[in-house]
Amino acid sequence: MSFKPNPNPNPNPKCSELEKCLTGIVHVFHKYAKKDGDATKLNKQELKCLIQNELPNFLKDCKDQKTIDELMKGLDENQDQQLDFDEYIVATAALAVKIYLDTSAGKSQPCKK
Repeated sequence: MSFKPNPNPNPNPKCSELEKCLTGIVHVFHKYAKKDGDATKLNKQELKCLIQNELPNFLKDCKDQKTIDELMKGLDENQDQQLDFDEYIVATAALAVKIYLDTSAGKSQPCKK
């Protein structure tokens, strides 16, 4: 079975909720990664901006540089001091799992639909 994602997804009203979410995940990565000119990786400052602007309700404790450094170290599989898309998507998936587990346990979520 061959999987070929559409290289230019068209965010139109006919897109499903999941398609919009997946497109959004990719868009957010590119939005912050390109700030230093390399749109393929997030450096520490870009990661900090992404967290502060895009995850203010889920990662409230990730504001100071020491916490960002520790987070980067934990996510940066190849230890190049940057997150490529694969490393970013693993972090995104881990956050989705936490949200799922919290929801399954009946915990309140900061961003309900």
